Amino acid sequence: MKKMKILMLEDVASDAKLNAVQLSKDGFNFTYKLVNSEDSYIKAIKEDPPDLILSDYNLPQFNGLEALEILKELNPEIPFIMVTGSLDDETAVQCIKQGAWDYVIKEHIVRLGAAVKKALQLKDEIAKKKAAEEALKQTERKFQKFTELLPEGVCETDLYGNITFANEKALKVFGYTARDLKKKLNILQIIAPFDKERALNKLNSLYKGEYSGSDEFIAMKKNGKIFPIIIHANVVFQNDLPVGLRTVLVDITQQKKNEEIIRQNAEKLSLMIDNSPIGVCSTDLKGYFQSVNPAYCSMLGYSQEELIGKHFNEFTHKDDINKNAELYDKLVNRELQYFDLEKRYIRKDKSVIICRLRSQIVHDVSGKPLFEIAVVEDITERKKALEELKRREEFNYALFQYNPIETMVVDDQGRIMQINQAIINNRTRAPEIGAVMYKDYAAEHEIDMYDNLMRCIKTGKTMHVPESSYKEKIWMIQIAPFKEGAIITAMDITARKHAEHELLKSLQEKDVLLKEVHHRVKNNMQIISSMLKLQARHITNEETLQHLNDSQNRVRSMALIHEKLYQTDDFEEIDYYDYIHSLVNYLTLSYRELMKRISIQIDIKDIWLDINTSIPCGLIINELITNSLKYAFPDGRKGIISISITKTKTEKLILEVKDNGIGLPKDFSMENIDSLGLQLVTALSKQLHASIDINTDEGVCFTLEFNQKK
Repeated sequence: MKKMKILMLEDVASDAKLNAVQLSKDGFNFTYKLVNSEDSYIKAIKEDPPDLILSDYNLPQFNGLEALEILKELNPEIPFIMVTGSLDDETAVQCIKQGAWDYVIKEHIVRLGAAVKKALQLKDEIAKKKAAEEALKQTERKFQKFTELLPEGVCETDLYGNITFANEKALKVFGYTARDLKKKLNILQIIAPFDKERALNKLNSLYKGEYSGSDEFIAMKKNGKIFPIIIHANVVFQNDLPVGLRTVLVDITQQKKNEEIIRQNAEKLSLMIDNSPIGVCSTDLKGYFQSVNPAYCSMLGYSQEELIGKHFNEFTHKDDINKNAELYDKLVNRELQYFDLEKRYIRKDKSVIICRLRSQIVHDVSGKPLFEIAVVEDITERKKALEELKRREEFNYALFQYNPIETMVVDDQGRIMQINQAIINNRTRAPEIGAVMYKDYAAEHEIDMYDNLMRCIKTGKTMHVPESSYKEKIWMIQIAPFKEGAIITAMDITARKHAEHELLKSLQEKDVLLKEVHHRVKNNMQIISSMLKLQARHITNEETLQHLNDSQNRVRSMALIHEKLYQTDDFEEIDYYDYIHSLVNYLTLSYRELMKRISIQIDIKDIWLDINTSIPCGLIINELITNSLKYAFPDGRKGIISISITKTKTEKLILEVKDNGIGLPKDFSMENIDSLGLQLVTALSKQLHASIDINTDEGVCFTLEFNQKK
């Protein structure tokens, strides 16, 4: 055990020896050093500080109180015991007040051991207390340094809420300084006025142990600006008694902004999902629906209430359940991050739809799986469209490959991309894929075709080569451009051209024959007309003679049509103006004397009629003109006869024959007539399916409306 070092300030060596003997008797293990002057006393304290000082009160050069003052300056922690021969109570009290740890009267030297023991115990307690205080200070310094490193504000208060400590972060957040802190800043001063009462209630509850010590408040900066904070507070105890609070102040302004952004984003996401045309659903980890959006409900034909809590297998086609379940298990077991699946769903109306599904598990921050979310798109119509497209592609491919017309596809540089079977079958040397058409693969007569091909692709205009002769064959070539190039077709039209030649030759022969037929019909009718004319020379009866002339005019009107037909290249229709003009000229010759005082006007423009319409229409006009010439202008009256044919918007023909003569008798009726001419008009109108209207306001006007006969 280490020996205790004692410094004895004594001018009598025997007294010092007596002190040592007494301490030895009391069991102390020590060494001592004796000094009797101020200088040696100071030197001993500085050079080898003792564990204890025993000092006489009265010394030759200075006294014990002076020695005590010197010790207080040099090392006040060394116990100082006054050992003297005589000491009154007043002096003893003064010594104690001055800093002496104890005093012992030499006459009662036996008390020395107890006093020393007491002093040493007191010294040890003081040392421990100071060590504890130093440790506490060190802890506080560490705490304060630590708080300066924290990203949050930290402060401490007394029982009344006065802030006794605040780190730099806390001061900065609230806009205060260390000087403000020294002016008794209260924690309620950093709370917004409207939230102070709640904060005070929370503070009281905290001291009573009724409150956890964490809550949100609206704080206020020194400049009056308010912002949200979270206060985490703990009661500080000392000797089991509360002495104040230690708080952590967290500015949650950004957190609130982030929460608002998250809330808005969640709302946007919810709106997007609710209004998405694609189905979205979530299930728990066992496959039971937790949520479904309207599109998903519409897709399956169920309401949300009917789907929530049901297993997805209930709506999956039985042939797809196992595959779906296998992928779902792998997803839950984290063997897959997600999976895509084309599966069939059974709608509420029992119809089957085909959907594309993407499924993924949502995890929390620790990686724990929470739920499954799936995006489901109905691709039924798309599948049908793809199948139809595939069918059409196969059809188009077959049409391309097995088309008897030679067909090839070239790109925009003229390189051959595809050729069909007809080229392979018909050509002795089939072109190679990739060869440039009309350059690498071209006949002598096609040397200029490459430029035509490029021009065709550039302008986007289809090019036709009606006839191209090569090696006794005639080809019809077409270049049809498209976005990436052009399609070239070559059709062997040799046989067709020969057939066309033979057909043209045959048609020409038939035209000659038809002209001959019309010519002979016209000649035969001319013979009939001539025979009637010869017969008329031997007739003296005027009425009979007139009948013969009328018949002759009728024959002539029909013959004239056949004449017009064989005079034109078109054997189907005749120019009706030309025909009526010729008919009028003929009638003018027949009624030469009457035509001196009667004029005939023709208004027919761009009217062409076929033979089936021309003959009955011509006979009707002949009869009506003849009737007007004979009866409309008696007693030498002058007059006008008008003929017009027009077309309506519906392609109907309107024939109008009128005169400005004396008109028809009052009792005239088309249903009861004796005139052969008007009877013929009625019969021929029925043949044309024509309506007849007769107007007698000025002279007489016959109007017929009919369609051209086919």
